Amino acid sequence: QNNITDAESVLTKTHYSPPENYLIVSEDMLGKSGVWAHFGGWNFERAYIWLVLKNKPQEEAVQYMVDYFNYTKSDAERTYYDVKSIVDEGSANGWISPWPSYQSGFTQCTLRGIDRLECDSGIQINLESHEVRINTPQGTGIPKLFVYVDEKTSQFTKKVYNDSNLDLAIILVPRGGTYSVVISSPQLATSMFTRLFFMDGHGLTYFTPFNSQQQIGGGSIFVYRTDWKKREPHVMAALTPKTVVSQGSRVTINYVGYLDNNTVFDSSISDWSQKKVQSTTDFDKYKTQPMTFIAGSGQTIKGFDDAVMGMNVSEVKTFTVSPELGYGTDAGKHPLGNKTLHFKVRVESIK
Repeated sequence: QNNITDAESVLTKTHYSPPENYLIVSEDMLGKSGVWAHFGGWNFERAYIWLVLKNKPQEEAVQYMVDYFNYTKSDAERTYYDVKSIVDEGSANGWISPWPSYQSGFTQCTLRGIDRLECDSGIQINLESHEVRINTPQGTGIPKLFVYVDEKTSQFTKKVYNDSNLDLAIILVPRGGTYSVVISSPQLATSMFTRLFFMDGHGLTYFTPFNSQQQIGGGSIFVYRTDWKKREPHVMAALTPKTVVSQGSRVTINYVGYLDNNTVFDSSISDWSQKKVQSTTDFDKYKTQPMTFIAGSGQTIKGFDDAVMGMNVSEVKTFTVSPELGYGTDAGKHPLGNKTLHFKVRVESIK
């Protein structure tokens, strides 16, 4: 060993660059999640307690758990009582490791206002406070875990609810200009499979999207190339910054709406009426409550939707909407019916 003078020549014989490697995640794995998650979550301490310690005297078994598993005495005693009450191998199997699974695929959500989502299955999400509630026949449910991408930091984030009454996790997934949710067992919500299959590998530094296909019988297959050299975290397509408003974009704007006589009828500026906001008012001088909508979805009047299409981030635009493209020509059906509307709009963000 001490006589080696050229270490590099030895290393070329003993070390080499690893080959390209690929990872596949597919829809058929969802139905098998209970099996692979069961074995992946195997608790070897509990297995030892079931196979060995349950047959020992209580004092000896409790002391072993304290000495080797770092249990407190009370936890060890409770565990010993639990394992002694198990009557068969099947129950022991579930005690050692549960069978976590995905309860749904993508479930569609609808944006209501600026920060409120209403999703199928009775799920309601506040995008600002990240509070999640689930309407059930038994009342309001609170999940154990909420997993989402913080759109301000782009970080994969989880929120634990200490007042949970449902053993579920809700996973929020940006998709195009809107969102979907996935319902799963809490154990799977932050798993690599969740991030690779449902979230396009967002935030990961060693996996690069390589290919995607559809199975013959339906369902998606995603292939990732393993990147042995750490790189910048991957950003999912739905969160890639956009610069131009297009069909399906989630657009956040500030605006002032006014009539032919310059009377302002609405604005995103807080307390616009009391502050006597005008069409020439500078947005930056006031606190605002920006409006968010999905471009081209019909969430705004057609003339407004059409005019915002094609705008750039930070662009300010003034435009006119005719009654036909606004609230109609019947003044009796809407306070702004049969009125020509004018708007000043500034695009704040596009997603």
